[in-house]
Amino acid sequence: MARSILADASTLAARSLPIMVKNIQFSWQLVCPEDPSTGRSWLICLTALCAPGTIRIVNSSKGVVAFRTDKAAICAMQSALRRALTDTARVARSQPTTSGDRSEMAMKAEAEKGPLARRKLDHRLVVVIGLALAGLMVSLAWVGWIGSDDARHISGALGWYEQFPYLPQHHGEFRHFIALPAALSFALFGISDVSAVLPILVYFFALIAVTLHEMNRRVDGATALLSVVLLVSLSIFAVRATVAYSDIAEAAFVLISLWCFLRCCERPEGRVAWLLLAGVLAGAGWLTRETTAALLLFYGLLFLAGFGMPRRLYWIMAIGFFIPVFADALYFWIVAGSPLHRYTEIFLARSGFSGMRPQAGELFNDIGNVQLHPLFDPLLALLVNHEVGLIFYLTPLVAWGLWKDKQLSPSVRSLGLLLLGFAVLWFLVTSFAVTRYHPRYFTVSGYAVALAAAIWFARSLYPRRPRICLGLAALVMAVGTAGIYLENRNPIFGARTLSQLAAASETAIHSDPETYRRGHLLLLGEGALSQASPKAPDPGALFLYNPNRVSNKPDHCAFRPANDWDVIEIVREDPKLIGLVVRGLGLEGLLHPSIGRRLLQPNAPVTLYRVGEESACRD
Repeated sequence: MARSILADASTLAARSLPIMVKNIQFSWQLVCPEDPSTGRSWLICLTALCAPGTIRIVNSSKGVVAFRTDKAAICAMQSALRRALTDTARVARSQPTTSGDRSEMAMKAEAEKGPLARRKLDHRLVVVIGLALAGLMVSLAWVGWIGSDDARHISGALGWYEQFPYLPQHHGEFRHFIALPAALSFALFGISDVSAVLPILVYFFALIAVTLHEMNRRVDGATALLSVVLLVSLSIFAVRATVAYSDIAEAAFVLISLWCFLRCCERPEGRVAWLLLAGVLAGAGWLTRETTAALLLFYGLLFLAGFGMPRRLYWIMAIGFFIPVFADALYFWIVAGSPLHRYTEIFLARSGFSGMRPQAGELFNDIGNVQLHPLFDPLLALLVNHEVGLIFYLTPLVAWGLWKDKQLSPSVRSLGLLLLGFAVLWFLVTSFAVTRYHPRYFTVSGYAVALAAAIWFARSLYPRRPRICLGLAALVMAVGTAGIYLENRNPIFGARTLSQLAAASETAIHSDPETYRRGHLLLLGEGALSQASPKAPDPGALFLYNPNRVSNKPDHCAFRPANDWDVIEIVREDPKLIGLVVRGLGLEGLLHPSIGRRLLQPNAPVTLYRVGEESACRD
């Protein structure tokens, strides 16, 4: 009798409910359609009260059949039921329905499938493909050392490299999670611009790997890969990942913290460890840059709303946050005598910062932004600058599309809207906290919008308007990639030339102090620091004139060539392909000078002179 009923179950089963095991009691439930055209079903409930004991097979239409068996028979029946459930569920999914109405199970299975991929891709495959794409874009967007804000971080790294314990002297040197890994990189691989950037690359690829894993797990593989493609087509990711700035490091800490928090919201297992990790990462982000306050405010709002978990569990994150913060305070208490040494030095340095300054005759200000009014400048930084492409133009469309699409899986829809809310909050807090609106300060907002856009593209827009979806996504990626191509990826062309010439020269080469400062790490790595000098040249000395760094100010006259200086070599940067096309079509005169210079040749040629007796400082 039992074998007969199991045989019927193996041909009719369409869905299995959870199996509950408690001590020696076993319970299986099987829901099987009696008539596919009507969808009516009957229930088989098998319960083993003991072993050996009595198994009662209850059938809603055929009554009750009872018989005795032993423990071995119960285990055999358990295995047979599990195999039957697995086989019949697979058969039911593969067979087309004969009625116009789909079963609840079919609708649920369809909701979990992405429109661009009928099944979830293997996590490892998605991560490998995504990391390969990210690596390709980073290699094409490579910049390296530029001697700007990265100089402050690397100065701290050199301090840790040369002595321990080290007391940071500048606010950029306080960013331990950049300076300490860079010092370790110098110790392992030597001093170079590649080893200086290596920790940022590690943070970048860690963030990409976590993004791929979480998006594939929560949505699907196609959406995960599309997320990464959108991210690496933006200059604020692909280019900034190759410079020792704090933006990518902060973004990695902040966003991986957010993913850990969201993981705790969906499953109770291991919550304490994940919440502690989320807090520690938030603390690391805070020590990397104080704009992480936006994440803390976001967690505070979710705490007030009771989002995802009981409010008491949020305090576990708070404990994790204070672990690195208190460790930092303890170190400065021991070394500097004050646990608040970091904050007094940083706020003192910040008080001397000024806003962005316009440049006469230029469309852009001194950091490359279009400046209109302090109220609109943060928004202009996201809508005009090439570093962010068109991604922020999509924000209203993505928000509206996700909000109105009720057919999306609730978890996927909630994820997209949550990311958009975080993007807006980060933008508002950062706009209030900083005075110089570098687009890279909004890296976290760009990440959140890109992921929400990928969800909207793949799960909402594509099923309805596939051609529009593909065209719009291609446009966003093309504009972002063009921004990477147009980026001045060699802003220290003169300093790199000085480093190369000094390494090959037997006598010292003089240059202006700014060119020397920006080439300091390169000269150090080449072992040619003694072969270069930032001092004004004497007659007969070699001097590298860099018009990109020398202005017409009177105090720069000693670094401008005079009439009797002999030209030894002129070094020109290779022109961009698009610049050659524009010049060949005769369109150069139609462009604004600032735009034309960026397209044609961002850096002016540098010239190596033999210094004569005359000086440009003479009247």
